[in-house]
Amino acid sequence: MKNLNNKGGRTMKNICILGAGGSSINIMKEIAMQIELERIKYTTNIKFGLISTSLEDIHRAQDYGLDILINKQVESNEDVYEPIINRKITRKIDYLAIGEKICNGLGTSASLEIAEKAFYESEKNIDSFLKQLLDNIDLVIFAASFGGGNGTVLVPLLVQKVKDMDIENISIIGKPFDFEGEKRLDNFNKGIEKLKNKTNESIIIDSNSNEESVIEKFKERDKEFAKVVFKIIRELEME
Repeated sequence: MKNLNNKGGRTMKNICILGAGGSSINIMKEIAMQIELERIKYTTNIKFGLISTSLEDIHRAQDYGLDILINKQVESNEDVYEPIINRKITRKIDYLAIGEKICNGLGTSASLEIAEKAFYESEKNIDSFLKQLLDNIDLVIFAASFGGGNGTVLVPLLVQKVKDMDIENISIIGKPFDFEGEKRLDNFNKGIEKLKNKTNESIIIDSNSNEESVIEKFKERDKEFAKVVFKIIRELEME
């Protein structure tokens, strides 16, 4: 990637996908599915981390696992293409709940002020969590949606932490859908402004979609996140 310093010519084989808030979980699930699909092609090691003020998000991370029907076909020794059968894959998410006093496990209700207070309330725990999570990590890819409180506030603050740890980072950020309202768009713009000049590179996922179903709109956006992640991996593997 053009904006990565890659100090000392270090090969970036250990990557952490780090999210903030509930939307990051769905994004990471999509990435995990693509890892399984592309598992033969890449040698990069990927781990997942999540920080959130919502205990619901944390519980979802604890129960993380996917049942996937992979329709991709593989060539057997007899030159016959055979479908890969149903299988369950499980990808662990390391997680940290923050802001227990101010949020009481209920999230931020899209309040940037509450999210910021939650961060500083739990800053020592965050430092310890990052130190353990990012041990031996060459690159952190932040994957989150801006507009609510968790992603919008936590990602810029976490990027600075990662930068201070001398770890390269890329931020992939989802823009709110039009139907989510002006408040979330305003929050998004504030978050992007705070992210400027901190991350090595930022990539914006435009959330507008032709899908009619709201659920399908979000699923399509998650797939776009996964595409960007694997574009990054492909470029790193070619270096």
